[in-house]
Amino acid sequence: MLPSGRLLFMEMGNAFVNIFICFAVALAYTQNIPIGIIVDSSETEIIAVLKRLLDIHNSKDGGTNRVVLTASWYSADIDNNCDLIKAICRRLETGVFLLLGSSSSRSYNIIQSYSHALHVPYVVYSPTTNHESDGYDYDVTVSPSYVRAVVDVIKFFNWEKVYYVFDSDNALWELQRLHDAFSPKGGVIFDGRRVRNVTSSHDFLRQLDRFSTSSSVKRIVLNLSSREAYQRILNQIVDVGMNRDNYHYLLAGPYVDSLDLHSFLYGGVNVTGFRLPIDPAEVTTFMPRATTPASGPPTAAPKISIDAALAGDAFRLVQKALQDLLESNASRHIFKTFRHSELYNNGTKGIQCWRDPPVPWMHGPAIRDALLKAKVKGMTGPIVVDQHGVRVNTKLDIMHLEYRTTLRSIGTWEHGVGVRTNRTRPAPTSVFLDVNRTRIVTTILENPFVMRKCPPDGTPCSGNEQFEGYCVDLLKKISVLLKFDYAIRLVADRNYGARSENGSWNGMIGELLTGKADMAIAALTITEIRERFVDFSKPFMNLGTSIMIKKPDKEKGGVFSFKNPLSDGVWVSILLGFIGVSTVLYLVGRFSPYEWDTSQPRRPPEEEKRPAFNLANTLWFSLGALMQQGSDIYPRSISGRIVGSAWWFFTLIIISSYTANLAAFLTIERMEVPINSADDLAKQTDIRYGIISNGSTEEFFKNSNVPVYSKMWSFMKDSEPSVFVSSTNEGIQRVRDSKGKYAFLLDSTFNEYHNQRKPCNTMKVGRDLDVKGYGIATPRGSDLRAEINIVVLQLNEIGELLKLYQKWWYDKGQCAPDAGKDSSTTSALTLSNVSGIFHILIGGLILAMLTAFFDFIIKTRLRRTKKIKVVLKTSGSQQDTIDFTQYRLQRRSSDENGDCRYATLDMAHDLTHDVTVEVEHRRSRHHDEIL
Repeated sequence: MLPSGRLLFMEMGNAFVNIFICFAVALAYTQNIPIGIIVDSSETEIIAVLKRLLDIHNSKDGGTNRVVLTASWYSADIDNNCDLIKAICRRLETGVFLLLGSSSSRSYNIIQSYSHALHVPYVVYSPTTNHESDGYDYDVTVSPSYVRAVVDVIKFFNWEKVYYVFDSDNALWELQRLHDAFSPKGGVIFDGRRVRNVTSSHDFLRQLDRFSTSSSVKRIVLNLSSREAYQRILNQIVDVGMNRDNYHYLLAGPYVDSLDLHSFLYGGVNVTGFRLPIDPAEVTTFMPRATTPASGPPTAAPKISIDAALAGDAFRLVQKALQDLLESNASRHIFKTFRHSELYNNGTKGIQCWRDPPVPWMHGPAIRDALLKAKVKGMTGPIVVDQHGVRVNTKLDIMHLEYRTTLRSIGTWEHGVGVRTNRTRPAPTSVFLDVNRTRIVTTILENPFVMRKCPPDGTPCSGNEQFEGYCVDLLKKISVLLKFDYAIRLVADRNYGARSENGSWNGMIGELLTGKADMAIAALTITEIRERFVDFSKPFMNLGTSIMIKKPDKEKGGVFSFKNPLSDGVWVSILLGFIGVSTVLYLVGRFSPYEWDTSQPRRPPEEEKRPAFNLANTLWFSLGALMQQGSDIYPRSISGRIVGSAWWFFTLIIISSYTANLAAFLTIERMEVPINSADDLAKQTDIRYGIISNGSTEEFFKNSNVPVYSKMWSFMKDSEPSVFVSSTNEGIQRVRDSKGKYAFLLDSTFNEYHNQRKPCNTMKVGRDLDVKGYGIATPRGSDLRAEINIVVLQLNEIGELLKLYQKWWYDKGQCAPDAGKDSSTTSALTLSNVSGIFHILIGGLILAMLTAFFDFIIKTRLRRTKKIKVVLKTSGSQQDTIDFTQYRLQRRSSDENGDCRYATLDMAHDLTHDVTVEVEHRRSRHHDEIL
């Protein structure tokens, strides 16, 4: 037992040491810690994120992070090695604890060299490869390595040969790691191809496209140095047509969800990549109001790119490591390097790059150890690095894009665990088809695709011979070309294939998934949900949702159908022109002296000169010109001839146009279709329309964002009674029974087929509402899929698919060749077509007879009351009684004095009776005559 005095002295000493340590730590908390930050000049978002995090850390709101960091910034071109070396050395000369910044495939070797030579830790946030070498231990990468993930995905897909496309030395080093991962067993052949210029690589890609491979699908791993390089290569892949179904690309980087892959949706190509998930909650925690707009909702997480998130995680790792270091016992040695707030390294101010031999940073190993021990929960997940400075314990999302399916997650990859996915592992690819076994083909009865064959003699058929139809003939042609045997089996539950709530499948899709069938061939629509579980061939038939209506009755030509070639407005204009020309010609005849008729010199004085174009003559001239007949009078004056010439030219064009259209209008019978498109259906309510319930067409309308289709879905859903039907046949029968008041929306293939079936009273109108296709389904990884694709394309190119369609839709149709088509039909003229002109002829004859009769009556009545003047040779006031038996009597007499006697005959009686003559004297130089 120690004396009490000595014990007291020791306790006081310990207390003094603790007080000194606390004082030193407290002093350290107020000490500024310099760090160097080197960023590329183009990384504006990363610069903003780092400045924001630095401000938050150094502010009072920094919480427990009481280490004040002072940043020495330098913005340079990272790909320029000279600028990068200057940036590193200037930051070190000013005195920094460590460097934080970006790198590229070109600059990473320089970063490693300087970091290793001077023992200055360099924390890299860019997705750059760490070589995991014992010789270079001072570079720490926050971005995870994707080599192990690529290896596991290649194993999952059972790839046997891979083309490896890269653009940097780091990616070449990763290719060596891929080779090592599959050694010594091997099993995967890597064909490395380096892109020299990512901005112009069309020739390189075309050469790659021409390479032959034992497999029908080319698998290509793209390992490029930046997001921009990925996007440029993918755009050029589309340009050279390498986005088709026999390609599968694996992107070995974190950018797949930020690339534009729209052009890859419909080519049949497969694209797989990795996504480093970003936790929105952590983004909000680390960067409050950093990138969130002021007007945005307060609960919305800021949007941040993967590069900016990695840069933020790198800063958090540096912050945590320095704080842990300064809170440890090593802080006493660290603060000895500060003199008047300046950093000294082994007695020299700053860290000198140019000294020979170089003097390493004396606290570099301690800082590196602190970085390796620090553990941070970052925006991209837990940040933990191993002894090589490589991030571990990473979890990645596996993203996949395929035909008509946007990019989506199909599973995860985790360090030490591997691939986890809900997709069935593909079977190993086979080079040759297994022709020694009979393939089971599942199908469903549906006219005219698959039908039972009924022999004329009633003999029952068995096996494949009991079926006929479009798909049966197609299957025969495929089997002949691929040389395999098959057996057709009808699907047990009579369903095409739908997924239930528990995830199981029924119908033909279910039989493929359970291994009961090797192939499904029917009117099986290629859909996104089905494509996730089975493989489809190229569509052997393209179709869409169409409209079926009852065929309206053809319109017969009316009595006056001869006037249809010209509209009513044109007829009215011709009439107005006729009246106008007649009026102008009449005026010209009155005003022009050349149009007066002086050819009859013996007219009475008051009637000697009279215009030839009176009102009746002008009308007759205009009518004769219009009817292309002419008249017995013609204009003599220049003005009159100008009017006539203009009218003749007008009538020439009108009559020619009328004649050209008349034949078509008289011989064509037209159908007046009440609707011609989906817009017409949506705009009216008189004609109801419906679809098959619980089918793909219902899903199309229900999920459509097109306003017209949404309006149609609302109408169908709210209609009473219901417009939905349970089958295609029920919908077609409803159309036939509705007398034109119901339209049925169904696949265009069934629409066209049933329009060719008796009673031939339905028709398709308008264009298809969407585009889809029927395909042949096979299980995932089947050796048939690629070969069937090639055969389907061959049959399409040589016209065999079109011949099959013509055979089963039209050659075997039950309607006349012109039936079922939305067109007009031409036939011979009938009396009903031209009855109108006969009516006009008969009417003209009757009108002429009536006119002649009325002329006769009127003329007779006028002659009964007409006064006839006679010149008689008489004297005085003597009155004579004369018997007239002629209508016209002429006497030439005069007295010797030149006096004439004028007598007026009052025809009050019949001409055969006596008349009384009143005689009056007048002077005249003319002969006596009776007019």
